[in-house]
Amino acid sequence: MSVLKRLLPYIILNIIVSAVTTFAVLTWWNNGRPIPPGLGLPTVPTQAVVASAQVKSTPLPADAKVVEIAEVVGAGNLDVESVVIKRVGVGEVHMNGWRLEDSLGHRFTFPDIILFTDGAVRVTTRAGTNTVNELYWGLTQAVWSSGKTISLFDDQGILRATLTVP
Repeated sequence: MSVLKRLLPYIILNIIVSAVTTFAVLTWWNNGRPIPPGLGLPTVPTQAVVASAQVKSTPLPADAKVVEIAEVVGAGNLDVESVVIKRVGVGEVHMNGWRLEDSLGHRFTFPDIILFTDGAVRVTTRAGTNTVNELYWGLTQAVWSSGKTISLFDDQGILRATLTVP
């Protein structure tokens, strides 16, 4: 019993060091790094990158609500400013050519991505490397501010969603 009492502090220290190390590695790995090709995605993906630019989507009904601008995070702060676009309804929506814009001419055009049921994508204002659920605009100044209206247009120019920044 005496040996266990002497080893207990070392065992607890080992558990704490292992947990902190695991957390640090996972945080570093997930911080803006793209998922390497060949690694499996979850069986129910929230979003995936389309491998081929030849994907053609069927035009959606003009009055159908298929996506929403869910939120704006960190408006006015370039380091954290982003807009979250969420899929509403079932099925997939091909976002290639869709535009996120404001009244001052700031425009982000979506690359070849698909939003699946309950999927979401974050459009971050600053520069970075695109991942399966975060796209980077590459701007050097923040775009969104309180009272500004964000509009999302599909590839046919139909307004699909708006949000006024609180």
